[in-house]
Amino acid sequence: MSGVDDNRNSDRVRPAANTAHEVRRGVHYVHKSDHRDNSPQKSQWTLTELEERNVFGRTLDEHWYDDATGWGLHLADNVVQELGIGVDRIRRLFVAKFVDGNRRSEWHGYPADHLANQQDVPDGSYLVSWCERGYMSIAKMRKIVQRKPCSL
Repeated sequence: MSGVDDNRNSDRVRPAANTAHEVRRGVHYVHKSDHRDNSPQKSQWTLTELEERNVFGRTLDEHWYDDATGWGLHLADNVVQELGIGVDRIRRLFVAKFVDGNRRSEWHGYPADHLANQQDVPDGSYLVSWCERGYMSIAKMRKIVQRKPCSL
């Protein structure tokens, strides 16, 4: 099973203090410890904090966000990679959700678990964009929208 309990990942996902990092001028990102410390009912990152910030940075660069919600992918050679595990600690997750809850350009994020939470289904416009870029198939997009299991 992949996840935060794996010895190979334990050094990569240690809980972090909720400190803000400036990722772009005037835009900050906060790592939330509850998505790294095995908190119940919270999906967990399997990426390093730097990789997490890089996913957010791509979200900004690609304009995969609106006023207070963004969506991201962890890509390696333009192939979508796992970025977290679901609340069940089994399901592999491939999409990140980012929120600016106070609308003060202080964002945080987590691995989106579309099976566990309706609010973790990305807006269709982002999914269509990802299909057009070849990051996912139309069939995978439909599964996400319909909240069915899918592995990118």
